[in-house]
Amino acid sequence: MYQQIINSGTTSVSLDQQATTTSLNDATMEQVLYADMIGDYDEQIGEIATDLKTQVQEKQTIRDSIEELYQLQNRETTISDEGVPLVALSVAEVEMLGAVDGLQPMVNEQGVVTGYYIEETQLEQVIGQTIDKKQEELSALNSSGEMTMLKIQELSGKRQSALTLLSNLYRMHRDGMNQIIANFKS
Repeated sequence: MYQQIINSGTTSVSLDQQATTTSLNDATMEQVLYADMIGDYDEQIGEIATDLKTQVQEKQTIRDSIEELYQLQNRETTISDEGVPLVALSVAEVEMLGAVDGLQPMVNEQGVVTGYYIEETQLEQVIGQTIDKKQEELSALNSSGEMTMLKIQELSGKRQSALTLLSNLYRMHRDGMNQIIANFKS
């Protein structure tokens, strides 16, 4: 291994053949370890990015659901025989709202349920509750996204530190090799 000794402004390099081989292997091992560490950081950041994409898709789905719920509020009403305003909903719309009591089924000629009638006031309450739940889900995803962004910043900082350290190791290795070559030439 070569040793660089700095004493009162003078530099000397000593060279030992066996030590040089071991030193190069150690330096190479350090470089491989730091490169592997950088790869691990890249992999973790990639996984987080995939999770973020999934969260963005989930957020968009929730936003779309909320928009559909708002559109349900603008439906035309039908007055029942008892004088109660009713709103007609499809089976899919009822499923979107979740379990709702007091629905009156709409049945076609074949006896198949094609939708439901719901009282207008009940629909407004159910829509309000469902929108609140969806907004809570959206808020939770936003909080999770903020934590994820902090984790990405942390990993990016660690990755940058590892890159800097690896770069310094390469530079020290190159400078040491150049010094050894310069000593052979002199």
